[in-house]
Amino acid sequence: MRMQLGMYEKYECVDCEETFYVKRFSEPHYCPFCGDPKIEHDGVFFASMEETSD
Repeated sequence: MRMQLGMYEKYECVDCEETFYVKRFSEPHYCPFCGDPKIEHDGVFFASMEETSD
């Protein structure tokens, strides 16, 4: 297991108001919760993710 530091962007769905995060530069085109294309960019931040390898 190793820790990986990544840059993520925060988005909020206009319709269902769920907040979700995607890796930087992947640019989501719809909300993963309700599928609505109306999403707002809400900033960039760093997050550490745990990655497991077999």
